[in-house]
Amino acid sequence: MITAIQILVQEHRVIESMLLCLERLVDNMQRQKKLDSAYALTIITFLREFADACHHGKEEDVLFKFSDAKTGGHGPVEVLIEEHSQGRGYVGEMIKSLNKAGEGDPHAISVFSDNALDLTDMLRRHIEREDKVVFPMIEELCQSEDAEKLWKDCVAVEKDAGGNRHKEFITSAKSCCNYFNVPFPEKSISELVIQFA
Repeated sequence: MITAIQILVQEHRVIESMLLCLERLVDNMQRQKKLDSAYALTIITFLREFADACHHGKEEDVLFKFSDAKTGGHGPVEVLIEEHSQGRGYVGEMIKSLNKAGEGDPHAISVFSDNALDLTDMLRRHIEREDKVVFPMIEELCQSEDAEKLWKDCVAVEKDAGGNRHKEFITSAKSCCNYFNVPFPEKSISELVIQFA
């Protein structure tokens, strides 16, 4: 059986692909002096609804609470939750500048670009820390009965946050990756869709 942590790691690969799409969107915007608002909105929607509500929701509401319970609150999760909040701030600024950047406003283009690039940089470091340090630590704390409960709790969070939209999010990510010529992590993605369908 696939574990909650394995799903979160697979989701990280999809999120990283979308961060590459975001960088290419910014590159195009800087060359063309205008934001492609349609693709920007697609990426922002993915980041808010999949990366934040679904993925970060599973981390914060399930995995990090489990870690705190096992470590007495002495684990590294506080910094990770703070970074999730910081990411929401970057996305919020991108949303505020979206329309004017789409019209070619230089200040809005700069605001969108700065926040998008800060977000990608922060999330890459954040994901690496989770994959290499935090998730292995949580796996060590996890007994077999814990793993089953974590899985069930993650499924519940996913259904609440995504409303069974996992396949839609994956399809949207594939479409963006295709448009921006970004490799999409096909390996095990079918499992992501099946697990939360």
